[in-house]
Amino acid sequence: MLPPVFISIHKQKAIVGNDLTGKVSTSVSIGSGLTYSGIRTLNDLSETCIGVTVGNNPVADDNNKLSFSVTPINGYELAINKIEFIATRIGTDGGYIDVSWAGNKIAEKLRPTRNNATPQYTIHIA
Repeated sequence: MLPPVFISIHKQKAIVGNDLTGKVSTSVSIGSGLTYSGIRTLNDLSETCIGVTVGNNPVADDNNKLSFSVTPINGYELAINKIEFIATRIGTDGGYIDVSWAGNKIAEKLRPTRNNATPQYTIHIA
């Protein structure tokens, strides 16, 4: 039996700047091959753990998709110039992250730092 594999996602929510408060709505959803697995603290950073229920899937698909949605309210438009997130691999030497925006892949095979490294997380910017 293999141990569960975790990818930690900082705070498990889409975070927007104060200037967007009240102008957008945000949501988070996970694919059927993922499960929420609690909160872990690494140094001073709390991360939400996402467990992988289907091992060793080499292809990004809807089953292993973690989606953060930011939707403007009527009368507003978004002009996104950066996507930034903090991620950690916990208890595994495997795992990559692909990043897409509006259905277009903008980064692939990002490899977060493992929790036994210093620092225990990676800040990814796409």
